[in-house]
Amino acid sequence: MSVVSKNYTIETRLELKNNEELVSYFENYIRDYNLILRYVWRQLTSPTYKEEYPKKSYFVTHLCTKYTILKRTANSIMYEVEGRVKSLKALKEYEKRQLEYKIGSLENKRNKLSYAINNIKPKVRVNKATEKQLKKYRENKRYLYYINQKLNKKKMKLKQLSYELENNILKICFGTKKLYDSQYRLNDNGFRSHKGWYNTFVKNRDKNIYYMGSKDETKGNQLFQITYNETTDDFYIKLRKENKYTEDSKYIEGICNFKYQREYLKNMLIEGIYPLTYRVKRVGTKWYLQVVITIRNEVNTCLTRSTNGVLGLDYNKGFIELCEINKEGNIVNLKHIKMYHKGCNIKAINEIRQVVSQVCNYALGVGKDIVIEDLNFKKTKAKILKGKGKQGKTYNKMVNQLDYSRYKETFENSCFRNKVGLKMVNPYNTSKIGIEKYAYEKKLSSHQSASYVIARKGQGFLDKLK
Repeated sequence: MSVVSKNYTIETRLELKNNEELVSYFENYIRDYNLILRYVWRQLTSPTYKEEYPKKSYFVTHLCTKYTILKRTANSIMYEVEGRVKSLKALKEYEKRQLEYKIGSLENKRNKLSYAINNIKPKVRVNKATEKQLKKYRENKRYLYYINQKLNKKKMKLKQLSYELENNILKICFGTKKLYDSQYRLNDNGFRSHKGWYNTFVKNRDKNIYYMGSKDETKGNQLFQITYNETTDDFYIKLRKENKYTEDSKYIEGICNFKYQREYLKNMLIEGIYPLTYRVKRVGTKWYLQVVITIRNEVNTCLTRSTNGVLGLDYNKGFIELCEINKEGNIVNLKHIKMYHKGCNIKAINEIRQVVSQVCNYALGVGKDIVIEDLNFKKTKAKILKGKGKQGKTYNKMVNQLDYSRYKETFENSCFRNKVGLKMVNPYNTSKIGIEKYAYEKKLSSHQSASYVIARKGQGFLDKLK
């Protein structure tokens, strides 16, 4: 039977009382590690990199010689930087596509305005336009000017972005540009002196150490290994030091504990056939250990079935409407789940996770699959212009505040972990169909009827507008 796997990151805090030597090593080593990382970034984004190092192994050897580091450390840094380069390129490509959509939308708007202006222009020339027509003509002329200004800026930005992508010019500020720029306004950003800013910036810039794992290595990682101790119910850490720090001994030991997904981690350590990648992270004065674990599920082992019925969810700003139907497609239950937080802050993220967890637990209880809309507003956001009137402004606000990507991602992860069936359906006309066919007949609100249509789509029923 085929198997589907998914990676998750779990985190725990390294307590100082159990890991004093380990934390001391990280505090000394983290600056060296990030210095090498920035050097690798400069080399990989250099136009002469491939000429100087035709093979990746040549550059790895160069790093080991230059900084006296282990080969596995050099490979970990290379892997991390290559990932960042790919991510930044993908981000630039996405930004380019969004700009192209935006330019297309602005050009369409400009053409419509030009057409409206040219239609009324002959009357304006001979003073035969009414007062209302003249007012509209002047408004359109003013609006056309601002559209042209915006269009020129977007085209210049697109030209610059295309040039950077063609010539592999990738700009990045380690430590964030916002914090870097705060050195020019120390008092406004809460710094008493430049030295205080510098210490904060360095801590923010140098805050991660990455240990890449491999399934061929002992316990999934050559440099950083953890072992579960049944007697103390803790995880024991064994870390291989870099050559520069091996005066006393080659290894450091420590103790940590994981509360979340610990059973999966224990099973991975027992089986010993999975790679385990670790990241040590500094947040203020505290140190955290992150582990990437792999959860594997066999296909068709879900604990829920659509033959029992489904749960249809209509996601809106401030609430989720849930409609439960049976195998015949009839309504069994309706739920209105309120969501009080919006945006991408911690409270909003935690609220989405809690709501998704509740829905998954309910789905397991009734044994039914979950059906959600496959929402994607990327093109819509790119084409949005300034909203006119109350309706236009309300729609723009809804599109930009609806955190649909995190909503989808959280459902995918939670359903995979809990073995709940998840289906995504096309959101096209779900609200219109619901209002036209079911709102009056079944005494449902517009959102309840939309969730009902979503549920029916998930079961394979075909609903169309008249």
